[in-house]
Amino acid sequence: MAPRSEKVVLLHTVISPYKVTLFNQLSHWFPNLHVMYYSVTEKMRSWTVDRGDLTHHYSLLNEGNLEDHSWIWIAIQVWRELDRLNPDLLIVSEYIYLPYWSGLIWAVVHRKKRLFFSESTEADRPRPWWKEIVKRWFVRRFDAGISQGSQSKAYMAVLGMPEDRITVKGYSTDNHFYARGAATARANRVELSTQWGVSEFNILFVGRFAPEKNLMALIVAYEQLVNRHPNLGLVMVGDGPLQDEFRNELAMRHLDRAVVIPFLQKQDVPTIYGLADVFVLPSISEPWGLVVNEAMAAGLPVVVSSKAGSAHDLVRHGLNGYVVDPMNVGEIVDAIDRLVSDTDLRRRMGAAAIVSVADFTSEKSAERMAVAMAGCIDL
Repeated sequence: MAPRSEKVVLLHTVISPYKVTLFNQLSHWFPNLHVMYYSVTEKMRSWTVDRGDLTHHYSLLNEGNLEDHSWIWIAIQVWRELDRLNPDLLIVSEYIYLPYWSGLIWAVVHRKKRLFFSESTEADRPRPWWKEIVKRWFVRRFDAGISQGSQSKAYMAVLGMPEDRITVKGYSTDNHFYARGAATARANRVELSTQWGVSEFNILFVGRFAPEKNLMALIVAYEQLVNRHPNLGLVMVGDGPLQDEFRNELAMRHLDRAVVIPFLQKQDVPTIYGLADVFVLPSISEPWGLVVNEAMAAGLPVVVSSKAGSAHDLVRHGLNGYVVDPMNVGEIVDAIDRLVSDTDLRRRMGAAAIVSVADFTSEKSAERMAVAMAGCIDL
């Protein structure tokens, strides 16, 4: 597809590293893409991004944390900025916040093309009937849709978007970045394990310490596993409201090889993947789980909850990892045990993981998204 000249505005909450990579790639196809960020970051994810890395056009409506600003005020800002930019196409990436509604209504009033971009899945969490009615009304106001995976496409269709107008983009990250960083860490694993205070043989979780991540199930599973594998460590990386609670839980259970590491910026994460042997994501609610992409790019076999969108599109049960019922601790234990007990199996699955994730790149995701944008404009 040749580059398009139309002006496109995409509404997005904060400047996040993995989205910046996607938007930069997307601007090759749509040079007049303009991303409208509501704020710099949010309290639940303390990313730092060098704004010099943003090669796409953008507006930053507010400084600081997103939570420090009124949704009503941001909605007003969105309307005013859209008046100024006057795009041919508006991309709205969710429906849960008032500014997205402000953008949709602006586009309807001004008769602009509208593209809905979502990662939500029907099984991700309980769906009250009255909210589904509101969502259906919202989604049906759009001309076309982009979903992150097959499960989000199915849910978008349930909400009223014609299936032939939904493009599956595929969640992606910078595979080479994680592969290189993990390889460097493995080459210096003994030294780095000492520096980071972790064991030399580990299962790993990266994410938020929040109820939906189901980390108590992981801790219970690890407690059973460490009885069979005394040298096995557990590394839990992230931030969130339950971090101290889980630290205390690990101490109370005397799980001395379990380590909690606070939130890491993007440049440090590949090292942690390189110091791990198996990656586990036990969430009971997970639209996709981008950390699965990262772990697989780093060459790790994965154990992933069936509730995660990536479990359906990226994980191949028995080939590059295992898909498990997050409510069944025994199933989680068995899957991890198979991997930690068999070095050859870990290596085969880790190699297969690299092959599987190769199609999930920012370049390919951006191209699929660009085709969807062009198709929406041309409707």
